[in-house]
Amino acid sequence: MVPACYPGEVVDTLGQCAARCLDEPVWPAAIMLGNSSVVNSTPAASLRCAAFIFNAARGLCLRLPETGKYTKMLPLMHNFTDAKGWTHWLSRYDESVQKCSAETLEKISQGGFELVRVLKEKTRGRAIVKCPKTGATHKVSCYERECNGDPWCFVPNSCGSWMRGCRKQLPEPRDMLP
Repeated sequence: MVPACYPGEVVDTLGQCAARCLDEPVWPAAIMLGNSSVVNSTPAASLRCAAFIFNAARGLCLRLPETGKYTKMLPLMHNFTDAKGWTHWLSRYDESVQKCSAETLEKISQGGFELVRVLKEKTRGRAIVKCPKTGATHKVSCYERECNGDPWCFVPNSCGSWMRGCRKQLPEPRDMLP
């Protein structure tokens, strides 16, 4: 693929920037300017939005494909009360993000746990399981980065919301031991 530059777009809110990332392909500037050789050499998969960068003070949204999803713009925004600088967001619907595979869900079942529900249907990276012996329920993660390289692990029930990342819970919850 030809290296590309991606233009910023004027938007009013972070929500509008996120919606564009979900709903629209990412067009390199050369395509927007009508360079047909870039259009013909750009695979459709590379046009999916994998991340976006937003600057509230300037009202700018920069949507990025997979190849540019770790691009950083400076200065970074450090707090929401003084909205100067850039915030960086990875798309939750990015297909390269690991999900709970059928094989991992089977391993959880083989461990003696009943799958109650998979959380966040679009990402399918965490679930609630039940211990048949005690009836207790607990959150598990299938993200290897949260599980120190393991295919799945218990994580705190309260994790996963904004600014509350999940990490492997050690020791494992007593009421969930087989």
